[in-house]
Amino acid sequence: MSKKMICILIVTCFLSMFGCSGGGSDGGVDPPNNNLPPDPGDAGKATLQGIDSDNDGVRDDVQIAIDERYPNDINSQRVLTQQAVSLQDAIMVGDSGDQNNMAQVAEQIKRATNCLTSTMPDPADDAGFMETQVVNTKARSDAYMKFNAAMNGQFFGVDTSSNPCN
Repeated sequence: MSKKMICILIVTCFLSMFGCSGGGSDGGVDPPNNNLPPDPGDAGKATLQGIDSDNDGVRDDVQIAIDERYPNDINSQRVLTQQAVSLQDAIMVGDSGDQNNMAQVAEQIKRATNCLTSTMPDPADDAGFMETQVVNTKARSDAYMKFNAAMNGQFFGVDTSSNPCN
């Protein structure tokens, strides 16, 4: 099975676990900076954290990919940024095995996924795109799979009382 198929399968699992709900997209995630950082190249793949040279909370390679996908759409950039941050956090908590933060990160992913599914015209495609961008090395994939394994079988309800886009 190819990496792309595995990524799509994982996104599909998250989408089915968390479901879709209504909500708007005028949340508080700051849009990516129009002054994009330089592409980190292979150096950005050397660690799980990658490179975030402008310290905006999103790896430089992912920030560039988001801007290239939606160059003139700040709302879509915000939604994908929220998704990227939640996936990166899942990688980090999956690698650390920190059980205390697993549920918090799962909630963060749930909110980001609900935001994406309620605001994007093709949420499955955008979710797959983000997962491919964020989980782009074997080490990141291994850590992400550890997170997913730790969450396996747990159910997280959908809170429709608030805007999932933060």
